[in-house]
Amino acid sequence: MPTEQELISRTPQPATRASLARQMRENGLTLGGTVLVHSSLSSLGWVAGGPVAVIQALLDCVGPQGTIVMPTHSGDLTDPADWRSPPVPADWVQILRNEMPAYDPQTTPTRNMGAVAELFRACRKHFWRQLSPSQGRYFHALLTFAVRRGAQANHSGH
Repeated sequence: MPTEQELISRTPQPATRASLARQMRENGLTLGGTVLVHSSLSSLGWVAGGPVAVIQALLDCVGPQGTIVMPTHSGDLTDPADWRSPPVPADWVQILRNEMPAYDPQTTPTRNMGAVAELFRACRKHFWRQLSPSQGRYFHALLTFAVRRGAQANHSGH
């Protein structure tokens, strides 16, 4: 992961909410559309407003009727005896099994999904409060997604 100084050095001009929204529209994102977002904030260069600006740009593009889906996986919610990257000492395994909190879609953070996905998950009430009656994070403990559905979206079976 590059440092902030490295991002500044390699970015000719900072990305903004408006410039990101323009690029998203140029790449086909439309009002009322549905988008599955897997992002790398550092790949965008230096962004004025960071992950907040990225999410706001997405909301600007799809509007109140659109749907935004982001992976919010929690890959650490597995048996610690099977961990390999990194492994834990054998005498830790039972302690971790006993003490790791159970998955809770409201509070369990993402793991290795990036700043945009974690902010989207953590701040859903702020980003979604006035926009969507149908929203949430699915209940699969390991491979979950956060969804902000548009008011008229039809996602039966999910």
